[in-house]
Amino acid sequence: APTIPVYDTSGKFSGPLLAGQVMDNPLAIVDLRKDKSTTDYFIGNAFAEYDLVPGLTLRSSLAYTSRSSLEQQYTSRLLQASLNLGQANLDNTKGSTWLSENTITLRRTLAGKHDITLLGGFTAQETRSVSNGEQGIGFTSDELGYARINAADRVTGTSTLSRSRLASFLGRLNYGLAGKYLVTGTIRTDGSSKFAVNNRWAVFPSAAVAWRVSDEPFFRRLAPTLSELKLRLSAGRTGSEAIRAYQSLAAWSVGAPYAIGLTPFNNGATLDRITNPNLRWETTTEYDAGLDLGLLENRISVTVDAYHKTTSDLLYAKQVPYFTGFDSYLANIGRVQNRGLELAIDTRHTVGPLQLRLGGNLSLNRSKVLDLGADREFFLAGANSSLPNIRDGAIVRVGEPLGNFYGYVWDGIFQDSVEAAHSGQPGARPGGEKFRDLNGDGVVNSDDRTILGNAQPKYLFGLTGVIGYKSLSLSYIVRGALDFQVVNLNRLGMETPGGSTNMLRSVLDYWTPTNHTNAMTGLGIGPDNARMSSRWIEDGSFVRLQNVTVDWAVPPELTRPVGARQVRLYVSGQNLFTATRYSWYDPEVSSRGTGDRDLGWDDSSYPGTRTVTFGMNVGF
Repeated sequence: APTIPVYDTSGKFSGPLLAGQVMDNPLAIVDLRKDKSTTDYFIGNAFAEYDLVPGLTLRSSLAYTSRSSLEQQYTSRLLQASLNLGQANLDNTKGSTWLSENTITLRRTLAGKHDITLLGGFTAQETRSVSNGEQGIGFTSDELGYARINAADRVTGTSTLSRSRLASFLGRLNYGLAGKYLVTGTIRTDGSSKFAVNNRWAVFPSAAVAWRVSDEPFFRRLAPTLSELKLRLSAGRTGSEAIRAYQSLAAWSVGAPYAIGLTPFNNGATLDRITNPNLRWETTTEYDAGLDLGLLENRISVTVDAYHKTTSDLLYAKQVPYFTGFDSYLANIGRVQNRGLELAIDTRHTVGPLQLRLGGNLSLNRSKVLDLGADREFFLAGANSSLPNIRDGAIVRVGEPLGNFYGYVWDGIFQDSVEAAHSGQPGARPGGEKFRDLNGDGVVNSDDRTILGNAQPKYLFGLTGVIGYKSLSLSYIVRGALDFQVVNLNRLGMETPGGSTNMLRSVLDYWTPTNHTNAMTGLGIGPDNARMSSRWIEDGSFVRLQNVTVDWAVPPELTRPVGARQVRLYVSGQNLFTATRYSWYDPEVSSRGTGDRDLGWDDSSYPGTRTVTFGMNVGF
């Protein structure tokens, strides 16, 4: 319960009881801190196309996007916890990307049944980002705020510049025989400025064949029950350069002032990261087999795809011992295999004015680490910004899938001193966490850690539907994920009975000598913040109503009097409902990132927004 009133006896905002505490009255922050954020976007596309001769086309296109943002903040001198007599912050960021694509295409049909298309081209892309930040501390007045940051007693600034470029040469051949036998071959050479000079360029070929079986004479006797059948095979290699610019180069940072002998303080420079000039493209080789099936004059469509992917030279930040002065470095590490199956079904049916279109999809993917170079396994730190970092909370191990959580099996609470003394667990005491001795050696240590769960859903599915009646339609999208786990670090920070911060209601069932619960530790006995355990892992399976839209096309006889050709009214809802056993806001989150190795960590992740939109489209 609150222990400090909002206002003191003089009517001013009350603050921390002790000077120097970095804690402010929340209502005072709302009233005495000014924030203003302005963001501008620009998106533009242009192209030119010219037929040199019939069947030979030259095309050039240019796309440009830009984003600029200005964030301004001023914290009043009256906020007690700041203790800095006012603070202003200005952050100005500008980013832009341009993409130029230039192709020449030749189309020919020979002997009436050989369709040939040849394409050659060149593309270039540049992404640029510039940011400038300025901070002023110590103002004699709050009147000007961030408008005169140079009036502060102390002004500091930062700036960054980043630029990356990508160039590609490409060629493609499409061949079709009588519309039944289809062959595609593609080759492209990509060069990225993110890699060192010797590793910038890589070649990525691909090929695909397809057979439209339903166009064969022998297939016609199966119609209309079987109306379409197409078989597909493909193989190819793709590349990824999904890293920040300059990662192959050394980087230095200006550190705090250092004293050398009797000389005055001098600014020093420190190495910012471990240099790796051998960084190269991450490559994925994929084989795919699929079929497209149409039933009952294509009122039912079925698509099935099976794939096998092997990703080599993964770009990843590998952990290193702390004595190196760093916690990780970027490197190309090992090989990972992904195998999966994707199924999609779409149905259409019309009964008088009623139109139905229902669909569904199901996908499953299984990953396995094939190689880690000289290692058999390495650990990943858990995402934990507000608590001590769980350094070894996840593991990447040869023969296992990506996304594994790793740690101790939580076995409840120690109930008495005898149990704690004989547990073999360092620091054990009544009311404290108990972990399982998995190897049975009588000691609970790092040898008892095991895989606790996985962040990769085993099954992903979706349901879609459109129901139309005359000018009214209802559409929906439902999607879900099954059989995966999430680490709820929010509970780790809020299940400490007797702590000084906000806590969950569950801590009321804390352990005491007379309340032998196995759910919660004793008063003042917090969880081991640096030790990953199964206590914080929850089932993340969910089913979500992603979208519902109701649409009404106003009849023409109602729109003509106002001069409108068409009018459409609609209401749409996004993220309306989620069914899940996960105890926090959203199981589909990750505080580490969105990569295959980063999913499943929830540390104060912002939940998805629920949006309801009303709209009207008018055409004249």
